[in-house]
Amino acid sequence: MSFVQYIVSSKRARISWVLLFVSCILSRILTTVSYFEDPDSLRFALAVKDFDILALQPHFPGYPVYIVLVRFFFVLTGKMSVAFSLVGGIATFLLILGVIRLNRRHLLKIPELLIGSLIFFNPLFWMMSNRYMPDLLGLSILFLALGLYDHTRKGNTWFFVLAGMLAGVRLSYIPFLFLPVIYLLLKKKVVLKDVLAGIISIMVWLIPMVVDTGITELYQAATTQAEGHFYEWGGSVITDPATSDRIYSFFHGLLAHGFGLWWPERSLITLVPTIILLSILVYSCLKKESLPVLSGWIWYSTVIYAIWVFFFQNILYNPRHLMPLVVILAIMFGYFLSYRSYVISIGFMIFYIVITGVLVVQHKKPSAISQAATDLKKIIHEDDHLISSPVVNFYLDKHGVKGEKLDYGREIVEGKTYYVIGNFDMNERVADSTWFYYHNPYVNLIWPTIKVSRFEK
Repeated sequence: MSFVQYIVSSKRARISWVLLFVSCILSRILTTVSYFEDPDSLRFALAVKDFDILALQPHFPGYPVYIVLVRFFFVLTGKMSVAFSLVGGIATFLLILGVIRLNRRHLLKIPELLIGSLIFFNPLFWMMSNRYMPDLLGLSILFLALGLYDHTRKGNTWFFVLAGMLAGVRLSYIPFLFLPVIYLLLKKKVVLKDVLAGIISIMVWLIPMVVDTGITELYQAATTQAEGHFYEWGGSVITDPATSDRIYSFFHGLLAHGFGLWWPERSLITLVPTIILLSILVYSCLKKESLPVLSGWIWYSTVIYAIWVFFFQNILYNPRHLMPLVVILAIMFGYFLSYRSYVISIGFMIFYIVITGVLVVQHKKPSAISQAATDLKKIIHEDDHLISSPVVNFYLDKHGVKGEKLDYGREIVEGKTYYVIGNFDMNERVADSTWFYYHNPYVNLIWPTIKVSRFEK
């Protein structure tokens, strides 16, 4: 069955897919966020208007497929926030399609309504669908590729097309596809059409980016920003090597952020779905029930990707890097839930949806840094000085906050009013006034608390 035939296999199926698509689009538009919640989101928003990798709008590899898609809807609607949500809604639909395809291909027999609901109402996926970032679209392309992959025959053209496209949407997800590609090559199941399809899929987005940026400049940006990712900006094992912190962040991101489950500082309501899931998993272990019968290469690919993100991605502050693992975990949860009574599954889903709903509503309110930028824009004068990290100063500058921006560590000039954003030591000087901004860290783990201190002349 071809890809198109799979989607429109029957009249009833067509109606179901149309309703799902409309639900994905409308739900994400209704929860659109109209502020820049962190520097990464700001850079992607700037890139939609002025694509410039050299100015980190966005950072390498540029994510051109995503930028072009958002820009199309921006031109169509005239509202950037809606454009991002439209792409997020499409990504949600495609992700559900890919996971259901995977469910059917591997004969897991998980009810499609259940697995679809676990994806549709996932708190991390929903908030990422409204966030100005390409992660969810990349995730949907990854699982569409996995759902269409067939290692038993020659000819995986669509798989290679999507793999090439994925590199232009979310390059860091590519390690998940290493094993399937290597297997096809070793077993000589790759035909010329597959190779050409993959190359063309890459060239479609790479050539325009090279022409726009310049091949020398693009290479320099790639090397400089890759070094920054691993050695300077923080989050990889090179800059944050503490194993205990990385293990904690890995499971915290996977369970608390990925599924809204309980963690010590969270609301007690999150205990209910956590206890339900834990009880089911313990019971399944006692009964020696097997894991979902996914092909071995999927489990191995999951391990490869888990190792990649654990050591080389910023899991300390960005749980979004764990999203491919969240999907695999959702399949496992759906598999074990499907063997229990409808009452247990419905009970779990009710609390799951409530937790997601609370987070999504909170997500519509400005983040701590956005609140701070809005207030500072009103009170700071041209001759005032702001002291913070380079990335915070960049964020404030792009928001139109006046005053001279100084990176922390610069010499202070007497006779000026200073605003210090962050927990910086000002040589034992006592601030004249201090105030704080907050947002729920389970909405966004980046800077959930912002401290602003004012030092008078």
